[in-house]
Amino acid sequence: MTKKTRLLAIIMALVLGLSMAAGVSADTDGEAPVFNDVQKESLYYYKPVYWAAKEGIAKGYNDGSFGVGDTLTRKDMMLFLWRYSGRPECDGELPFVDCANFSKTSDTYKALVWGYKNGITRGTDSTHFSPYDPVNRKDAMIMLYRVAGKPSAEGVLSFKDCNYDEGTDTYNSILWGSSNGITKGYADGTFAPKEDCTREQVITFLYRYYLLASEEAGDDDTDDKEKYRDPDIHILKDLADDTLEVPELIVEGDKWPCDESVLQEAWEKYYRYMYVVYGPIADDLIEQGLTWRMTEETLAERVNEQYPEENLITMGIQVASEDVKQCIDGLLHETGHIWLQNNNEALQFDYGQWIWEAQTNLFERIVAAEGERECALAGYADLIEYAGWEALNGTVTDGDKAYRSFSDISGSFALYYLDTVLSTPGTYDYWQKVSVARTEYCKAHNCSETNREVLSQIMDEVANGKTIDGMKPSEWLFSRAVSNINGADGTYLTVFGNYQDSFGIDMRVTAYGFTRKNGKETGLSGNKVTFKLYDASGNMLGSETATLEDNGVIEKLNVDISGSINDYSAVRITAQTTVNGVTYTDTNYTLRTAEDDIIGATDNRMFFILINEDETINTSLTDVAVEGGYNVDTSHLKDGLLIVQAEQGESVTLFGKTYSKPAGARTIPIVAEQ
Repeated sequence: MTKKTRLLAIIMALVLGLSMAAGVSADTDGEAPVFNDVQKESLYYYKPVYWAAKEGIAKGYNDGSFGVGDTLTRKDMMLFLWRYSGRPECDGELPFVDCANFSKTSDTYKALVWGYKNGITRGTDSTHFSPYDPVNRKDAMIMLYRVAGKPSAEGVLSFKDCNYDEGTDTYNSILWGSSNGITKGYADGTFAPKEDCTREQVITFLYRYYLLASEEAGDDDTDDKEKYRDPDIHILKDLADDTLEVPELIVEGDKWPCDESVLQEAWEKYYRYMYVVYGPIADDLIEQGLTWRMTEETLAERVNEQYPEENLITMGIQVASEDVKQCIDGLLHETGHIWLQNNNEALQFDYGQWIWEAQTNLFERIVAAEGERECALAGYADLIEYAGWEALNGTVTDGDKAYRSFSDISGSFALYYLDTVLSTPGTYDYWQKVSVARTEYCKAHNCSETNREVLSQIMDEVANGKTIDGMKPSEWLFSRAVSNINGADGTYLTVFGNYQDSFGIDMRVTAYGFTRKNGKETGLSGNKVTFKLYDASGNMLGSETATLEDNGVIEKLNVDISGSINDYSAVRITAQTTVNGVTYTDTNYTLRTAEDDIIGATDNRMFFILINEDETINTSLTDVAVEGGYNVDTSHLKDGLLIVQAEQGESVTLFGKTYSKPAGARTIPIVAEQ
């Protein structure tokens, strides 16, 4: 299933319950059936489906399945809503000729009458309801919005594929959904209003709304809510101090993609979140306030900048003037750079820009993990690390790299792992304490820069004896390839599986080819790269050739799979190019889970891709000795994959090496030496 399809369900289910949460209680004595297509507790829809079944909202099919992946029809959506709201009686007739065959005593007819009489649906035209048509994102949002009582929403609808008239239910519903976090749309700035959704998606978000509405209604039924607790992380929201005084924000310029009120609301919300991650903001910012500016002049600079001496952020990226989400993302990123100061100077590091970027990107990773924004998946970090010490160099200064994304991603993943492994459970206090200690050091020494030795001492002292992957925090951080800022000159080719959207089911690939000379990297633009994907047994699954772009990158290239591949198996990726008669080859890995198993930020699994010294996948093991974790799944060893479930912060040891479990999944290629 696609990420876009999942988001539609968010829209539907969350909105659905806004005015009807009281109709369903968790206090039912009935037993939910066991669906043959909903067996694994790790599935994001496992709890929602069994909640809905127990409450009688969704019944499943006669063959024992729930119908995972089946498109939801318009009539079934009405049934779900009607059952959720307590099966209210509603007299009347339907004007829809395509509903004449439904018995007036049937639940379907009752649900449709209820929906029509309450203005939730008006049909597809005056005489048709189209009961068997799928529900698309736009129609779902409209129905949910009407169920919610048509609440008002602030701001401007910014999705570039939603050119609807202001004041219409379509415009208002999508604006309401996006401004309340029901949908964030997609990274390309679209909403995809005509895309369909599936049964489990709708039920998942109806369940989430049940929890949300219960909290808003002041429901004290804590035990029941915990029983059905959504697994998403809410640490930022839980720890954000609503009484915290927010520094003044001054908004300047007339090129913003939204009203000033949207920016002020974003600052008030994310300031409190950033405080959780970084600790207190600089005194200068509290006393003098913060300025965000976007004008013709700043846009002419074509780059976002921060000026700590003025507490000023200027926006120069054109897309920020057109897209609210990207605008706010950019503002938060630059603000993170000047959060820590001493005497109006932003605190810096003297061993590369990679760590400075990693620190502000850390906040973005955490916010993404909590479902607030979109971001690359942290579970992929060790596969990016597999590129190697020389190839994956950290950025020293802007302009060193033709393509900086992998350095930035790797650095922020490293801090994310540190923070979620070493923090007190239920907090992000490890890096917060590191940041506070750095600030105190700089104040005491009247400086704005910390060197590697000082940071290492602070990191290890704050950890208070805790380790990550069996190492002291500083030792671990500076063993990561991104910390190497003195990479050897030469030509390099690196390849990665998909790391962004649907890790675990998507076979897209990305490559970066470059030549490094005196620390500066130049992309191998125009070079052709051939990609090949192999299953665990070495059978080729697919091949594709593409050309490196100006920055030396081929990004998210789809490789068609011609061969069959088992669920939960390792996949080997190779990339090859020729430069001046010399052939360069790189190998990396990804994994295949199952279509209905999306690896997310709350995943408790560690996926070990078992490889041999020659970089082929090891399929010969029948058992693996593992210390730690609470469940070891060896059923996929024949496909080169070992799955270990572990609690966040727990250590797992195999083949003589120790690995710590961060928040979310972790996927690690490991040489099987048994």
